[in-house]
Amino acid sequence: MNGPGPPAGRHARALRNAGRAWLLLHEYVEAERCLQQALVYFRTANDRVGQGSALASLGHVRVWTCCYQEGIDLARRALDLLTPIDNWPGYYISLDTLAAAYLKTGRPGDAAELWQQAHEMSLTRRDRERVVRTIHNLGVAYQPSTASTMRCAAC
Repeated sequence: MNGPGPPAGRHARALRNAGRAWLLLHEYVEAERCLQQALVYFRTANDRVGQGSALASLGHVRVWTCCYQEGIDLARRALDLLTPIDNWPGYYISLDTLAAAYLKTGRPGDAAELWQQAHEMSLTRRDRERVVRTIHNLGVAYQPSTASTMRCAAC
């Protein structure tokens, strides 16, 4: 079974998925609320995959809200959890989050390096959607004028 058993496991995964949906809708407060709750459940169940995926998604929320260093820290924590257990979806989200944060903080070379790594892994896994996404992101990374150096006053 993937993650903690029912009903806590289902509830944790539902909260994580709801958080990701809110993220896609640019509703960051709701996304963070759901993801933080999911993280509590995953930690209680000692579910490393769940924790890593929730942390990676939280990192994405922080990057999208201009809290780049927090996003970087969360993505690195996710990578620390996910690397030993080879969890591809969470690992990809973590790399993507780190790369986006690096791009936004004026480090396009570092961003391109991470997106290149994600691209190669996507090719190996024949993950077409992520192959296309990383090609797009690499194009953005090689156009430094698109990188923003804005800082979030809230962080």
